[in-house]
Amino acid sequence: MRNSRHDVLYILLCIGIYVVCTGCKADTTVMFCEGVSSEGKGMQCGQVFSSGDVTALIQPKERFETDTLEVKVFEERKNQSDCVETMELSVSPDARSATVNIPLYNEGKFSVRVFGKEKKKVAEGTIEIVDTY
Repeated sequence: MRNSRHDVLYILLCIGIYVVCTGCKADTTVMFCEGVSSEGKGMQCGQVFSSGDVTALIQPKERFETDTLEVKVFEERKNQSDCVETMELSVSPDARSATVNIPLYNEGKFSVRVFGKEKKKVAEGTIEIVDTY
């Protein structure tokens, strides 16, 4: 009887840890697309593209609550991340989506992190650039 009680407590502890860990991640994403329709929907979206300009579609669950977002592009390498570009994006504080064109001409894996009010991360996404020639 004591072992089954121990097992239940262990399972509850694991569930609690999972909830805490997943709650710490940004709830929003950055989608990468070849463009955006007039309705604001991404067109030909994915995570692998050839080099060139890519449209990042930022769609948080909450309003931005600021008039400027900071967009940082990091090149992901083994055991390290190097910031290769930082951009500021003007947005409406009441908006729930924004787009920005990101020039990605080098092959590799990149992460895009978007920071809003009080430098809080509001969105994040990853993309891979491959040479198709």
